[in-house]
Amino acid sequence: MRLQFIDIALNLTDSMFRGVYRSPKQTHPDDLKNVLDRARDVGVVSAILTGGSLSESKEVHALAEELDGFYSTAGLHPTRSNEFNESFINDLEAFIKANRFPGTSNGRVVALGECGLDWDRLHFSDKPTQIKAFTEQLKLAQKLNIPLFLHSRNCHDDLVQTIKSACGDNLPKGCVHSFTGSIDEMQELVSLGFYIGLNGCSLKTEDNLDVAKAIPLDRLMVETDAPWCSVTSTHASYPHLETLPDEYKLPPAVKKEKWSANAPVKSRNEPGFTPAIAHIIASAKNVPLDTVAEVAYRNTRELFQL
Repeated sequence: MRLQFIDIALNLTDSMFRGVYRSPKQTHPDDLKNVLDRARDVGVVSAILTGGSLSESKEVHALAEELDGFYSTAGLHPTRSNEFNESFINDLEAFIKANRFPGTSNGRVVALGECGLDWDRLHFSDKPTQIKAFTEQLKLAQKLNIPLFLHSRNCHDDLVQTIKSACGDNLPKGCVHSFTGSIDEMQELVSLGFYIGLNGCSLKTEDNLDVAKAIPLDRLMVETDAPWCSVTSTHASYPHLETLPDEYKLPPAVKKEKWSANAPVKSRNEPGFTPAIAHIIASAKNVPLDTVAEVAYRNTRELFQL
């Protein structure tokens, strides 16, 4: 029986999936349907679309409503913390309450986020502004008893401190997605009850693969963060793809200028690569692919109540 996968981080409203890259000009036709068909062909049965602002959260929710088995998050990304104002939390709370899954008839919101801290990109928003926006979202997650979808970049100690200061002993559940930290950092997050999401950016180096190997299976999730975070030939994880079973492989990628409806676009990640991420993790852990696929699927359904 074909394995099933859930991509927990997918930026499906990005213009790349409409054929628009760094310029306003459309390079190739809108191929969202082709992308989703390829994902289903390799066993990706569901995905969570990421919201990084209130307007984006509404956009991804609307798209998730159109797609069978798709869900969304709602929150404010740390690099957009300058958008935080006095009305934001009230507006976010109202949107989540009106569109929460499974509490509303058509609701697809399963987590609050993407929220957190990012000390690598302070040119977008300074530390105090990020901490304030994150703190208020943490309190809202507590109030609504909704899982967190967390972002952490070069800020581990401050992230943990902010979570503990805002939430006390009543820590919300959640997942730290696109994890790139150390084994010690991973272990602390796991000890706090969080899951760890891995994608291509999480698997670039041998140290990253050591972290992947160390993550307890009952805390693991898989993602692509497409159209970003693809696995490239320079990554330590790349050789593991040689043993990916054929039934989970996508066709060879082509340059966007030579677009084909039947092939991925080079340098544009897509949800159909989710099995490849699971396979790299399984290879690093020296366990069968079905072990990683099954636990990641189960963990995702359990945390987000799918």
